[in-house]
Amino acid sequence: MASVYVIGPACDKPVKIGYAKCPEQRLGDLQVGTHEELFIYYSTSHLTLDEAKKIERAVHKAFATKHIRGEWFDVSIEEATKEIDRHIDTRVYAARVLASFDLRQYLEPAQIETIKVKANGNALQ
Repeated sequence: MASVYVIGPACDKPVKIGYAKCPEQRLGDLQVGTHEELFIYYSTSHLTLDEAKKIERAVHKAFATKHIRGEWFDVSIEEATKEIDRHIDTRVYAARVLASFDLRQYLEPAQIETIKVKANGNALQ
């Protein structure tokens, strides 16, 4: 399992948006390189490593204009958490629900193919 996290200093900005199997360990790694105390403000749970990577990439892309350096962004904690949640809600859980159904029971092969094409067009890049 993996998490997408938001880490930052006591002030609201900037924040680091990343993914890790253990956000607490990642916080410790980051803390060594800065004089400011850092905190984990948000951390997801129950994501696969692949899901976490895709969500991180999508969130980084959404905040491209606010990129500072590396995985650091000039966005608030609230902005970062809302964007992460948006990607989880609309993509990960929807994909899991769809994957749990055997669509062949309900749809024709052509309909299933159309859904797959549309899903891939909306897939996390």
